[in-house]
Amino acid sequence: MRDSDAAHFQIATGNLSLENIVPLTLMASGEAGIVIQVDGSADVVHRLAEMGLREQAFIRMVQPGCPCIIALNDQRLSLRTDDDVEILIALRDGQ
Repeated sequence: MRDSDAAHFQIATGNLSLENIVPLTLMASGEAGIVIQVDGSADVVHRLAEMGLREQAFIRMVQPGCPCIIALNDQRLSLRTDDDVEILIALRDGQ
């Protein structure tokens, strides 16, 4: 699935299931989903938003680990998250 397919993947708030929501750190290679929450200090959340990692963003895990590599908006980001930030992802159906 290409990042441009994000338009075809929409989540209706009433249809979210907790079993489909995982922290970014637990995503496996190839899994994709929508960012539903970025929680942490205001500075960190703001910086991640500047890079495009914000609520409603479609991402795909390229390489899990620390740092992980995610696909976001036709680019690749290497992220090293710590205990001060939590990013929750609603996985795409079929993941």
